[in-house]
Amino acid sequence: MSRPTITLTLIVCLSWLTLLQHEASAQRQEASASEEETAPSAPIPEDLDPEAPAGWHRIELAVLIDAREEVLNGEQWPSYPTVTYPSRYRRLLDPVRRSALEQEFPSAVITALPSGEIEVALEDATRVLSLALIEEQTRLAQEAAKAAAAQAIIADAIEEDSDQQAPDQDESPSTMSQKPLDFIDNPEEQAAQPPPLDSLLDEGYGFSAADEAAENMVGLPLMTDESLLRELEEPEPVPEPMLPTPFVKGPLLSLANGIAAVQRETGDRLELAASWLHAPGSSLPIVLDDSGDTLLPVPLQGFIQLRYGDPLKIGVNFWRATAGNYMPATFVMTPPPKAPQSISFKMLPAQAKISREAAQDMQRRLATLEEFLATGQPLSTFSGTQEPTPTAAAREGEGATGSSSTGDSIPEWGYRHIIHVADTRALEDGVVRYFDHPVIKVVVTHKELTWGEVYTLGYEEHEARKRAEHTTGSEGPATADSKAINQQTPR
Repeated sequence: MSRPTITLTLIVCLSWLTLLQHEASAQRQEASASEEETAPSAPIPEDLDPEAPAGWHRIELAVLIDAREEVLNGEQWPSYPTVTYPSRYRRLLDPVRRSALEQEFPSAVITALPSGEIEVALEDATRVLSLALIEEQTRLAQEAAKAAAAQAIIADAIEEDSDQQAPDQDESPSTMSQKPLDFIDNPEEQAAQPPPLDSLLDEGYGFSAADEAAENMVGLPLMTDESLLRELEEPEPVPEPMLPTPFVKGPLLSLANGIAAVQRETGDRLELAASWLHAPGSSLPIVLDDSGDTLLPVPLQGFIQLRYGDPLKIGVNFWRATAGNYMPATFVMTPPPKAPQSISFKMLPAQAKISREAAQDMQRRLATLEEFLATGQPLSTFSGTQEPTPTAAAREGEGATGSSSTGDSIPEWGYRHIIHVADTRALEDGVVRYFDHPVIKVVVTHKELTWGEVYTLGYEEHEARKRAEHTTGSEGPATADSKAINQQTPR
């Protein structure tokens, strides 16, 4: 397929994409209008106009790759492009990635930092076993003391009972006080008996029939009326106005149908897709690849940066590794740098950094210990933690990728060349922006939200978290507090 044909196809596809985006927006607006009739409205501060622009932006970004040989061979590429990551950056909070870590390390304390990084902290199984042994010994000692005290009480009770069973010979049954035989026939004694409960009610000690009739006449419900019980229930507190959590990675929304149409028409591969809420004033670059956390090479790497001004602009910086068959056979290139690690592993309580392999070994030993504790057997018979602990080299020389400092276990790059694209374009509200490139095709759109939309998203997030807590009986997946997230930590 010639280059003009490819360009024409992309123009048609992008036109479809824009049309589908407007249709999706219209459908969401209709759905929101119908939901507003039944759903409670989100609380908004009184000093804000719900229709005023809030400075929050919903960003959607997709990167399509066309790595066909005819496309790669049809261009002249720079032999040694210069690529690097920014010194100050942030990442998107990724709930899917955190959930995967929770599945892999169920015994760990996993924390999502406001910068988008994740900390995984585990206790050493040997220390946990030592603490469990101390707790077991303390519990057994307490149980033994309670048993001894119970035996002493029983012995004292038996001795006292035996003393009471010996009858006093001096005491005669005839000397015991007895009630006069004429008590039943004595009318004065009968008059001294308390009146029945019904007479008490009739004499005003409770609700009489007259009182009940009087209440019904003035419309007061009875205490047993269910309507009164509902009125006495405390109303559910209305949540305070709250902002949504920004920089949380989500799926494509308005771009989803259009990108699918482009893929069907061109056969391009979708290698990156994300949407997020961009908080006002945040201009830190956002690193979008996880190459620093994997042993295997990641083909697509890069970052984007939102630049405020009039107009609003977005800068993209991506590079894609290729087999390099279009380069001379003797061509050799140094692999590009990996992204900074976004997942760190620590051993509690010393907060010492460890490798992923060491963390996986600790998780296995902790799981073995937890399974043994569930059996209720004496801890003195457990030997599951008697395995070699991570060495100092494993703790300090290995990173989150799990590769050793010597580099013996680092796999080969597997590629020969990279193709790089770096460009900055203006963003118009609701318009799809396309970065025209033969191989790396970047599609971006954005929408500035109103204050009403922002606080509605915050209210919906609050309600979803409440439903999750009610369903699981505990706190749902915690994301960083919005106030903390807005306080960007420079990298």
